[in-house]
Amino acid sequence: MAVICENSKSSPQKGGTSRPTAMLTAADVAAMLACSMKTVYRLVDRGAIPRPLRVGGMLRWNRTHVEQWIADGCPPRSSQNSGG
Repeated sequence: MAVICENSKSSPQKGGTSRPTAMLTAADVAAMLACSMKTVYRLVDRGAIPRPLRVGGMLRWNRTHVEQWIADGCPPRSSQNSGG
C-alpha cells in the first residue's frame, strides 16, 4: 500500500494546484519488481535502485522515481542523474 505524503515538492496539477507525492514501502517496491523485500534492501545496499528517503525512521521510495527507474531499464544508481 502506497503512502501519500504532502510536501513542498508536490507536483503541480492543471489549474496550478499541487498533488501529494506517493511514497512506496519496501513491500510496494518488491511487488513492483516481483522480488522479495530482502532483495530490495540488497539493491539499496549495492546502489542498484533509487535511493529511499527516511520518513519517521522508515524507508520510503518516491513512486515517480521508482516508476521512471523501471521505465529507464533499471540502470544502476551511479549512472542516474544525480541532480536534486
